[in-house]
This record gives sequence, structure tokens and C-alpha cells, in this order.
Amino acid sequence: MVVDALSRYQARREQLVRGGKSNGGSLEAIGDVLRRAERLGREGVDQALRGLSRADIDGWLRSQKPEALQPALLKAAEEAAEAALGEEGEEAEVWRTSSMDGLSARDRAESAARAIGEWESIHGALDGEAAARWKAFRDGLGRLDTVLRPKARWFIPLNPRRRAERDILDTAERTRAWWFTERAECDDFLAALSARPERPSPHLQSCGDCRTDLSNTEAVEAPPSGT
Repeated sequence: MVVDALSRYQARREQLVRGGKSNGGSLEAIGDVLRRAERLGREGVDQALRGLSRADIDGWLRSQKPEALQPALLKAAEEAAEAALGEEGEEAEVWRTSSMDGLSARDRAESAARAIGEWESIHGALDGEAAARWKAFRDGLGRLDTVLRPKARWFIPLNPRRRAERDILDTAERTRAWWFTERAECDDFLAALSARPERPSPHLQSCGDCRTDLSNTEAVEAPPSGT
């Protein structure tokens, strides 16, 4: 699975090396490579960044609405739950694939942001309305993450795929990329929800987040006192 994910990003790097169309749409590919440079290197990145004009960056920012990512991620959470609740098979695979598409949309936004930051280091800071749009984009992502990062447990059913994405990110990128990294080792949480083992696994014993979530579900399931 890691190999498959790596191959996708290697293909994007090769597109940059060959020299694709220089417009705002290449920002995500540039950022994808930058955020995985420990595995991919930076070949093609600087050339692609130099080919982007201020108008390209501003045009891309004009088209962005970070708030639209929230319903995409909420939909991804619902689909992850469907994958967890259903039996393994083709249908569960469809749910997982669709749910990962939502997480990938957030990751592409992060890649574009990284690319714009790198573009500014070459061309100089954006100014005027473009600078205001750039700030609004970053602020919008920040608000989204404040709301949804604490809910990362929703995406535990996707953990094998999330780990594959996490493991090819640069070390410094992993802390920010909560959509791939937060609760990515908490597979035992789902089993504990359904089975309620008498003896918790080593992970459940050591993971404060899992223990808190399980405790909260116990409070919901417990009957009212006096009944």
C-alpha cells in the first residue's frame, strides 16, 4: 500500500521534471513533492515554481473556498463509518476509497499552501488583494482543523491507508497532517467498541485518547441510575 501511494507521488514529480503547464493548478503537485522531498527529492520543483506568475497564484486563490472542505470531510467521516460497520467486500472498499478522497482533498489544500509559501521565497511576498486572499485561505484551513482535528477518531477505519500516506510524508509534515496521522495507530479502538475485551490490548492501555473515547461511550451506554 505504501508502494502504491509512493508511486502516485513519483508520477507527479516526473510531470514536474518534464515541465507541465505553468498555472495555479500545478500548485498541488508541487506541494505534494515538497512535502515528501525526503523520499522524492526536489527535482523539477524549483523550475515549476519559477514558471508560476503572481497572476497564476492569485487566480488559484480566487477559486478557493476552504470552508467547502468541511462538508467533504464530514462526508468522508460518514463513509468511513459505513466501511467499518459493513462486512468486508467490494462495498466496504468503495466506502473506504470514497472516504479517502475526502481526506486527500484536505491534503491537496495543504500541499498548495506549502507551494505558495515556497513560491514567495523565490518571487517575494504576495501583496494587496492577493495577500489578503492568501491570508484568508490559511485562516480558513486553520478554522477547519480546529473543528475537525479533535474528531480524528472518525477516520480510524481508514488507518491502513492513512498510515501508507503518513509514512511517505516528510517527518516535519506529519504533525500538521492530522487527517493522515492523528489516531493512525488506534486500530484496536474499533474492536474494543464492539467486543469490550476484559483485558485491554497494550495499545488501549497506553493510549489516553482511546481510553477517553471508550469511557465516554460507556457513559452513554450505561442505564440511568435508579432503574
